[in-house]
Amino acid sequence: MTVQGEIVGRDRVALPPQVRTATFAATSVNAEARTVDVVWTTGAVVRRWSWTDGEVDEELVVSGNAVRMDRLQNGAPVLDSHNGWRLASVLGVVVDGSARIERGSGVATVRFSERQEVEPVWQDIVAGIIRNVSVGYRVHTFEVEKRDGQRPLYRATDWEPLELSVVAIGADPGAQVRGAQGPAAEPNECAVVRRDFSQGAKKMLHENTGNPTDASNPTDASEIHAIMEFGRANDIDPGFVAELIARNVGLVAAKAEIIAVDLERQRRAGRIISRDQPLVGNSYDEGPGLLEKLGDAFAAKISERAGITYEPTIGREFAGRGMTIDQMVSHARRELGNSWMKSGTSQRAWHSEGDFSGIASFGLNALVSKAYMRAEPAIAGAGSPVDATDFRERYAFGLSGSGVPQKAGEGDEIKGVTLDERGEKAAKPDAYAAIFNITSEAIKNDSTATGVFAGIAKAMVEGAVSRFRQVLIAPLIANAEAGQTMRDGTTLFHSTRGNLAAAGAPPSPTTLGAARVAMRRQKDSRGNNIAFEPYALLVPPEQELAGQQSLAQIQATKWSDTNPFANNLQLIVEPGLANANAWYLLADPSITDGLSFCYLDGQRMPKIQVREGWNVLGSEFRLVWSIGAAFTESLSWYRNPGV
Repeated sequence: MTVQGEIVGRDRVALPPQVRTATFAATSVNAEARTVDVVWTTGAVVRRWSWTDGEVDEELVVSGNAVRMDRLQNGAPVLDSHNGWRLASVLGVVVDGSARIERGSGVATVRFSERQEVEPVWQDIVAGIIRNVSVGYRVHTFEVEKRDGQRPLYRATDWEPLELSVVAIGADPGAQVRGAQGPAAEPNECAVVRRDFSQGAKKMLHENTGNPTDASNPTDASEIHAIMEFGRANDIDPGFVAELIARNVGLVAAKAEIIAVDLERQRRAGRIISRDQPLVGNSYDEGPGLLEKLGDAFAAKISERAGITYEPTIGREFAGRGMTIDQMVSHARRELGNSWMKSGTSQRAWHSEGDFSGIASFGLNALVSKAYMRAEPAIAGAGSPVDATDFRERYAFGLSGSGVPQKAGEGDEIKGVTLDERGEKAAKPDAYAAIFNITSEAIKNDSTATGVFAGIAKAMVEGAVSRFRQVLIAPLIANAEAGQTMRDGTTLFHSTRGNLAAAGAPPSPTTLGAARVAMRRQKDSRGNNIAFEPYALLVPPEQELAGQQSLAQIQATKWSDTNPFANNLQLIVEPGLANANAWYLLADPSITDGLSFCYLDGQRMPKIQVREGWNVLGSEFRLVWSIGAAFTESLSWYRNPGV
């Protein structure tokens, strides 16, 4: 096939297996031989998703030169819903030599097993009840055509069918690896050749290395280099990195996008297992479920050395046996079909993207999440959580006018109030990551390995708590502790806002009383009384005693000695507050805007990923978390600088 259009780039990317709907040829059923013909591809154009191009069209070239037929010709399996983990999932086989190309379609004859458990499936196929087949395949080469006014066309000019599956519902053509499980789901390297058919196409060459040649890009050269290096370190598609550079994305924002893309890509491809992957409908005795079960035992094993309280649940069986980490890996290998893995040789498996990665990832995520929940910074109780779906800046909602009903006579116009993004700048997440490397020497024996992983878990928890504390405190102490700059150009705490004490003093019933009056006298920008109700007293450790005394219940002998704040305020002691004197009074964050913090896509705990070491001979453990904080209301907080 001759393809016109200028070649504007070549990449090599990690591409997971794909699936497409196929069909049984019902009239070809041979009940005696238990065979039936399958049309496993017509090469039709389907819609898919690409990280670099968004929605694209995919076309399979169906010809002897484009399709690698070896697997089908030599008895590829027929599976139950792409489940490659268990032998029981093999329903049949492609008859040797039956796979062929006929009139632009891929055809093969499949034979079903005579096992008793397969019989109901075979009878439903004979009866025409089960009709859907899905083909799993790898793409080794894509030719990408950019077309004016249309989605890019990804034409697979070198691809390989891997297996056929009987499925209840034909797979969504736009999905990647929908249901692909087991060893065959590992990504393969795919060559991508880009051709531009658009008018006045811009040339941006990124031959393998992803180096842009557009000298007019105004992004600083050092930032370009840093973005490219960060993309390479995270195995990101060079085309995506080149797109970031072409969009003039700054270094910090580029790193955030790269981490977010890598997290989603790895999760979809199955290369890195994280605890939030759904296991609904899966057994805990096979596949990812078994790895999570062993991961639970792994977490229990290292928790004591890490000084973290952890009670195993689904992995209690393995934890009770006192299994070594080596034995856990060997058990996974044996149960998942890799019986060649002998005890004592598991170091080799530890540095793969399979069993050990899954066990360690599930285990560390479970342990770190539980430990983090117990160690969350105290200041988190002074804010309210919100979710963010991306890294873009946005503003909180506000009213265009007063919501107070106005007097309206007969025939008078009723003034409308609009709710729009006229409020303060909302919390925006930034991506944070830390990488821990473990060399082969560090895991020579079980005792050493347990200590190493315990140290990593402890460091991850401490690092996550410290980072979250810094993120929450940052808007509070910005501008020399006057707080973040609000949308009106004035700092969070300012005399014009009535939320800053004129003179500093320690917490006491007297100073708390003055702060309470100031909060209840607050008015919005349209002059309406807000009357904030104080909820909590936030202090550094040095003011904890004064705070306790100010809120203590005392046995008063006369009315004037009673403490009006006893049992009426929460005391929040935050060790991250560097100023030993300043303290704050705040309204209830659950019902009032004030300090808000956000997580990307609701990820309220840091996530740990595991992969084979790239820069060292060992394994890499990466903690990833996207969080942010900001004040969306200034009048619900009051600051006293103390003395």
